[in-house]
Amino acid sequence: MIRTEWPPSEMPGGDEYLIALGAFVLHYNEAEMALWTFFQLFIDKSEARDFLFDNLHNRERVDLIKIFAQDASPEAFRDAIIYGLSCFDRLCENRNILLHGFADHPAADEPLDVRLLKRRANSPGTLNVYVAPRDTVRANAVFAENVKWYLFGLSHYADEKSKVTWPISAGSTIPELPPRPPRQDKLSLYKPPKAPEPETRPA
Repeated sequence: MIRTEWPPSEMPGGDEYLIALGAFVLHYNEAEMALWTFFQLFIDKSEARDFLFDNLHNRERVDLIKIFAQDASPEAFRDAIIYGLSCFDRLCENRNILLHGFADHPAADEPLDVRLLKRRANSPGTLNVYVAPRDTVRANAVFAENVKWYLFGLSHYADEKSKVTWPISAGSTIPELPPRPPRQDKLSLYKPPKAPEPETRPA
């Protein structure tokens, strides 16, 4: 069948679901750009930095930043970096499900909800089924935006901290770390409702 009008979707959740998913993609891409800005804090040479960032997956980028951040000071800044990277990790986990899963259409007698099927990377031929209703996608879009601003905030903190004369002199202002965003839960696996147990009649 060839469609000629928008939107070409039969997903449970309809147009509103597609809007939420589009918002998530936009904010995720911006969070990834924030990670690039953050990456620049730890590698000075632009050629090496560009090569590494462009040839690593996000998991490897995060691991490399963790190595370089071990010497970050003060300790609160180091802890903030680790927390920010853990949030970005969770964002990537949920992004991989939302963007690589495909819709499972529930049977007529099942509750109408959006479930996404995603192949298991370490178990070919098997699928995980995740619950991903519209409100969950919206919450992850908000989470992606918060992660973006948190990473940008840490980059700004590092830049401002570098301008402070240590030990602190009169009139100097110590920059403040950005507030931590709440970490979004990982998308949950679908648990089918239990079948009613057969009635037992007395003999």
